Amino acid sequence: PDLDLAVTDPNGNKVNVKKKKSGGGVMDKDSRSACKGGETIENIYWVKDPPKGTYQVNVNYYSTCGAPKDNPPQIEAMVGISYNGQFFGPFKKTLTFKENAALVQFVLE
Repeated sequence: PDLDLAVTDPNGNKVNVKKKKSGGGVMDKDSRSACKGGETIENIYWVKDPPKGTYQVNVNYYSTCGAPKDNPPQIEAMVGISYNGQFFGPFKKTLTFKENAALVQFVLE
């Protein structure tokens, strides 16, 4: 399936497949766009000095990529956060088709 990552920073800037650059945040690629390719990893990162405050990380189950839409499979989304050489996660959630779910909220101090 095609899952889409989105992050909202403390200033309300949203980075996602429709807006790949915002408020210093950058999305590297839209994996599985149009259900092509096997890569399933998307990254959103700040080139320098991410703003302090609360971030919201969402994942949208965008497309089944050909699986039957009358009984679409659930899929597990997994998100990890890396900051200053430390890794947090993975944070996981099982999604149903067309669900746009908050996976994790965190505060950068």
